[in-house]
Amino acid sequence: MSTYRLFAIMASLKEESILQELRTRSNIFSAWVGYHDRLALETGSRYWTSPSARTAVSWTDVYENLMDNGGGIQHCAVLMKGGIDDINCNTTVPYFRKISLS
Repeated sequence: MSTYRLFAIMASLKEESILQELRTRSNIFSAWVGYHDRLALETGSRYWTSPSARTAVSWTDVYENLMDNGGGIQHCAVLMKGGIDDINCNTTVPYFRKISLS
């Protein structure tokens, strides 16, 4: 799980829009971001690594019923058109790496 700490986590809609711009300019359909709910496997409840996964970012409206843990195997998040979506953690897609601005 320590590798998830390297992924970008958006703390606001402004940060999300910056990453969306990078995603669009790079012609990338989706990219990993640093949210996962792997604890759900142990606890039986949906818990995302950051509270901003529910409040500070938008979940995409491209597909219906998102943040749905489809098939019980969608525990990681990608940024895609319209916001973020939960998908299978074993899916191969690019990622946004967290960087320090200080």
